[in-house]
Amino acid sequence: MKRNNVIHVFYSNRKYIIYILFFMIASSVINVYQPIINKKVIDIGFMKRNYYNIIYYCLILVITYLINSILQFLMEKIRIELYCGIKYDLYQLSYLHLLEINDDFLRKNDTSDIIQELDIDIDHISDLVDTNIITTIMNVFMMIGGIIGLFLINKPLTILLLLCIPIKIFTELFFIKMNVKYNQNYIKANEKFVNIFSDYIAGMNDIKIYNLKKASTNNFNKYKANEIEQQKKSQMLLNINEIFDNLYINVIIILIYILGARFLVNENVSVGTVVTFSTYSLLVLNPISMILHTFFFLGGISPSYNRLNEFFDIKEENSGIQRISDFEKLTLTFKNVSYNFENNKIGLKNLNFSIQLNEKVAFCGANGSGKSTLLDLIIKIKRPQEGIIELNGIDINVLNIDGYRSLFSVCLQNSHLFNKSIFQNICLEENKKRNEIAKNEINEYIQSFLIDKDLNSSVGINGSLLSKGQKQMVLLLRALLGNRRVIILDEALSHIDILKKEKLYKIISELPNGMLIATHERKILEEVDKIIFMIDGEINEIGTFNELMKNNDFKLLMEKYE
Repeated sequence: MKRNNVIHVFYSNRKYIIYILFFMIASSVINVYQPIINKKVIDIGFMKRNYYNIIYYCLILVITYLINSILQFLMEKIRIELYCGIKYDLYQLSYLHLLEINDDFLRKNDTSDIIQELDIDIDHISDLVDTNIITTIMNVFMMIGGIIGLFLINKPLTILLLLCIPIKIFTELFFIKMNVKYNQNYIKANEKFVNIFSDYIAGMNDIKIYNLKKASTNNFNKYKANEIEQQKKSQMLLNINEIFDNLYINVIIILIYILGARFLVNENVSVGTVVTFSTYSLLVLNPISMILHTFFFLGGISPSYNRLNEFFDIKEENSGIQRISDFEKLTLTFKNVSYNFENNKIGLKNLNFSIQLNEKVAFCGANGSGKSTLLDLIIKIKRPQEGIIELNGIDINVLNIDGYRSLFSVCLQNSHLFNKSIFQNICLEENKKRNEIAKNEINEYIQSFLIDKDLNSSVGINGSLLSKGQKQMVLLLRALLGNRRVIILDEALSHIDILKKEKLYKIISELPNGMLIATHERKILEEVDKIIFMIDGEINEIGTFNELMKNNDFKLLMEKYE
């Protein structure tokens, strides 16, 4: 996935952006004429005591306000569509990317951290079309329209107003800078307080036992007082900023009155000009604070934009385009395959072997010998650093990854149960016709192995409503009853009681599917066609159970797990 996905989302919604800009321009044009109409109401209406003119121009003003309101309503309606559309598209792209990225990323990062970061970043980027941002842009257009309108009314007063704007900008920037500083100090003080508070709550029993109440209370008060002091400074600064804003605007209006009175005495301007100018000058001055704050806000979006782009840059799984032919027999071959973990610990070393996927093959070895890693390589959850894996002589990397994985149903040690019913977790494939046929068969298995559960019993989040044995049984039934050519089981019977194991041994031996099983279970090892015995990531020997029992290391392993 490319870095320009975020930009592409906005580009794909460009129709809405164009509509919003059109409405903004239309509204700003109306704002040009409103002060001129307002001037006429005073000059040729009130000053000349002409009731007809007052009614006429007031009606025109009402019409302009009405049109502006309609434009703002339409603009907000489109903005909501744009905001929700961008948010939806970004979430959808993120999920589609997660489906394709390498498993390494998911193993290195906590799931809740991934969700939280995506949530924050998508929220921030969507805020580019938030009400406040659109209002700020609207205010820019209104300012421009207001300045043009005021310029048409009186050039000297407009120049005075424009000369006063830099003072507003510089003072506002100063307050913003100080506010950022005070907020940072408050955040640091809050973090210190939260850390010590959570530390004390976690150690409450020890505080009581060792009589640390007084010392902990003094420390608590100290950190809380510091946090409140920083909050006071921040709040006081906002108050001073607001007082300055009011003083500044009032001084500007007084200057307009003084200069306007001078022009009025010299008959250079009308009363309507002065009154209208003082009223509509607020249209130019008031938005400055919001505009500057918005620029700072946009600066805060930049880290989220960069982080989301970095997420989209994470390498996706290589999927070839070659489809898997419908061969009767499938041969999987490892050629000089090695895999090392991140800490340079050897996982698998120079594996060379071939297996028929229609056979039952077991991988046996002590914990940490590489059995699970080998199965992960077979289903392409992990990638070998050296060597290649072939299916019928074809490198599996050139095969279509979804088609290749559709050969296998799996029960791994980290397989997941979805927060659905037992039946839905066993029949994951959305094949309604097949699922209806399978329902009775699955129900028989559930009656045999999950006595206190039924098809519609909820499993909870990742099987939280099931015992370890029940959870493993659902995962095992998912693999055994899946409509796939090869079943992969990784220590799939470790939490299941002996009586149920006996039934499962029989089912496993009778199933026609090919099987790849990582196990220490002697009864399974006795029944499989071939055993690959592993020690420290290397193949020690390949053979049947009886052949490997002549191997002292294998014999000792069997005695250990009996």
